[in-house]
Amino acid sequence: MSYSLTQRTATVSGYQFRRRLFLSYEEAELEAESSFVFSGTEYLIEDNRGPISYRVAA
Repeated sequence: MSYSLTQRTATVSGYQFRRRLFLSYEEAELEAESSFVFSGTEYLIEDNRGPISYRVAA
């Protein structure tokens, strides 16, 4: 099973989206959490059944 990580960051002119694929949930979560901590990136982790985990910047 693969997992997709969609990240959204704010820029001066709007939002920037990035989507990456991972082979394990743990890899996707590690990437998402490290990005969130350093830049406040919002993220969504999904598998083929739908959303699993997300975090929205406060």
